[in-house]
Amino acid sequence: NNDITNAKIMFWMEYGSPVNDYPARPILHQTVEWAQKNLLESTVIKGVKAFLASGNIKDFELELKKMCMRMKNYVKTGVRRREFDIAPNALSTIERKTINGKVGDIPLLNTGQLVNSIQCIYKKL
Repeated sequence: NNDITNAKIMFWMEYGSPVNDYPARPILHQTVEWAQKNLLESTVIKGVKAFLASGNIKDFELELKKMCMRMKNYVKTGVRRREFDIAPNALSTIERKTINGKVGDIPLLNTGQLVNSIQCIYKKL
């Protein structure tokens, strides 16, 4: 079906789909929580210092963009390294995804298409 996009699949993965028997795997929520805990305060401090030093708001925005990219990298590497607290793949999924000696037991990772489609967009409101 051509109506199924990576965004829709990510939504199903993030929130689960009881109809399709998909457990919720909230990696985006966990990434935001990680960023709030580990990046937000230091990013704002760096951004304010940069702005005060230059008087240019773009220097503050650059720090926010860097944080956004760190979040994107965190989610992409976190899936591959199994760093998220998410439901494991079902045995039937592992069997289906195991091809040419490659064991398909990493949740949210098969071809890499979904995780590679994750983007970070900094947007001023």
